[in-house]
Amino acid sequence: MRLAAGGAHPFTPDSAGGVSRSGAPARQSVYGGGREADSRRHCDVYAEARACRRGRLNRRMSLHTERRHRPSAVVEGAASLRDGTINSCAEHSTYVGTGVVASEFVVSEGARIDSGAIIEKVFVGQGVKMGKQYSAENSVFFANCELFHGEGVALFAGPYTVTHHKSTLMIAGLFSFYNAGSGTNQSNHMYKLGPVHQGVFERGCKTGSFSYVLFESHIGAFSVVIGKHLTNIRTPNLPFSNISEKGGESIITPAMALLSVGTVRDGEKWPKRDNRKVKEKRDLIIFDVFSPYTVEKMRRGRDELLTLNEGTSKERLAVNVGGAQMPRVLLRKGAKYYSAAIIRYLVDRVADRLPEALKGAGRGLRPRRRWFRPAGCSMPPSGLISLACWRPRR
Repeated sequence: MRLAAGGAHPFTPDSAGGVSRSGAPARQSVYGGGREADSRRHCDVYAEARACRRGRLNRRMSLHTERRHRPSAVVEGAASLRDGTINSCAEHSTYVGTGVVASEFVVSEGARIDSGAIIEKVFVGQGVKMGKQYSAENSVFFANCELFHGEGVALFAGPYTVTHHKSTLMIAGLFSFYNAGSGTNQSNHMYKLGPVHQGVFERGCKTGSFSYVLFESHIGAFSVVIGKHLTNIRTPNLPFSNISEKGGESIITPAMALLSVGTVRDGEKWPKRDNRKVKEKRDLIIFDVFSPYTVEKMRRGRDELLTLNEGTSKERLAVNVGGAQMPRVLLRKGAKYYSAAIIRYLVDRVADRLPEALKGAGRGLRPRRRWFRPAGCSMPPSGLISLACWRPRR
């Protein structure tokens, strides 16, 4: 069955001037000039080469022109697939299931979209799970995201962005390793000027049930946001913080997540939940909680807190930090926790490099030995034997 080519490009892009499918001269002015125009031209040339003008109509499935799916993909009971690409491979089959409505999309290997999901102008990465009436538009979702029930608009969702709950709206933001509580939402609309704002939740952030954040805001890595925040919050240099709400004011407690076992659990669970089985993993993911990036953020945060502590009168109960109120007594304490985390990271990195450094110097580390604690005194077996065989001098 031949389908109408309504979604096809009206002409073939050609920088030297070509002809359209109908034989008419190509319009060169559509691209303009400059690097951006070259990128658009190359993208259109690639899309035109990959496009197909013939679709196949199976039982309970509507496939429109410009839709391509690779071998090993399973499309079962989808309502409508239009102008898209479904990539798949033998190692990890891609599945598009019952009731899915998709247009202008790209789906990567190993993704699973089913249960009435609705997507438009969306990229779906490797190993992504999406369903249970989730809807998204103008968004990109990278590896291992899990998206159910809620809604996403204009999202840059990095790896492991997770939302499992109804009434959850994520809009105009950058997220990664993120977990959205039920009823989470943000707003980016300046009512007289339209949707002009955006938000950044750095890696590892979480939001509690029915939390609200007014954009434009920038939340530091591995922070937890609880409550409704009606002011713009900018705390990129205060990672591992708790941001709560009391009496209409945002309250920030710095470095609290450094003391939580949940932070350790996060670093251990993500590698185990890597759903990608493909040979070529396109997303290059670093799972470490502590990295040069987060440590540099803590260093900046420590310096900022110490500077504020020196310049704040002891009579003040709180100071404004990035739009949130921080109790003055937490300035020095937060800096102390950041310093401890930085030292721990640096010591671990030095210990990791010691074996190679000693080998280069012609020395090596001694083999690990058992230690004993007789009567509270720690010693290796050789010391214990020497002590047992000790004889007084005559």
